Amino acid sequence: MNTIITIGRQFGSAGREIGEKVAEYFGVKCYDKELLTRAAKESGFCEEMIQNHDERPTNSFLYNLVMDTYSFGYNASSFVDMPISHKVFLAQFDTIKKIADEGPCIIVGRCADYALSENW
Repeated sequence: MNTIITIGRQFGSAGREIGEKVAEYFGVKCYDKELLTRAAKESGFCEEMIQNHDERPTNSFLYNLVMDTYSFGYNASSFVDMPISHKVFLAQFDTIKKIADEGPCIIVGRCADYALSENW
C-alpha cells in the first residue's frame, strides 16, 4: 500500500518538524523545501524563481498581476498567457504527484492535499 501523508500548515505551526518526526517514526521520506529543488529540475524553472513564488504571503490580485506581468518581462500582448505564478504552482503540483507515485512519504505544505485529492 502506498500511504501518503500530507500536512497542511501555516507559518509558525511547526509543520516541518512534525513532518520530519512522523517520517522518522514510519521510516519514510519527508518532503518540504526539498520539493522545490526537485520541481525546479523537472520543470526547467530556476530554483530561485520557484522559491520566490513558493507559498506567497499575499492573495492580492493586484499584487500578483503586477509581479507576474511586469517583473518578469511580460507585456500587454502576452497578458493572456498564464501568469508565471500559476506555472510555478502547476510545476509543484506535478512534482507532488510524481513523488507520491514513488512510494510512501510525508509532504508538508504546498497544497499537497489538494494536488493529490483526485488520485488518492
